[in-house]
Amino acid sequence: DRAVRLAAALDKTLGLRVLGAPSGSVLALAVDGSCDVFTVADEVRDLGWLAQVQPSWEGIEPSVRLDLADVGAERVDALGQALAHSVAAATAAGPARADPLVAGMLAALGPGSLDMDTLETLLTPAGIDLDGDRWILPGRLAALRALVAACPPDVRQALALALARRT
Repeated sequence: DRAVRLAAALDKTLGLRVLGAPSGSVLALAVDGSCDVFTVADEVRDLGWLAQVQPSWEGIEPSVRLDLADVGAERVDALGQALAHSVAAATAAGPARADPLVAGMLAALGPGSLDMDTLETLLTPAGIDLDGDRWILPGRLAALRALVAACPPDVRQALALALARRT
């Protein structure tokens, strides 16, 4: 099984650990604090692999989620190497940080006050570019994801909906 094989290979990767028992084609990974899942996901994507971020929720730590359904058995070792490289690069870069002033402003305003003009003003420093009515996301999402993660759950939901509408 690819997930079990990859989990065994990643067991030796510093800064990374498998969450739960690997089964099927999905593997969830957490980091140890030397880096963050947002930067690891960006690094993995830069190497041509797909990695989704699962933000923390109700006490569950954030994780990188890998869907191995389209990863052939012959490519599992290459993905393991890419993940090890990505963790090393994310550790060297340091954790993505949300601007505490912007996160505080988003939280203080609350979801009911987050109109598009306000969001555009507050999210531009996180890398959002404006193109008429569309927002163009940055190539690397770690800073934006860190900002969203720093907000209360109701604000996170409002931000997710706004991003879905405008991207």
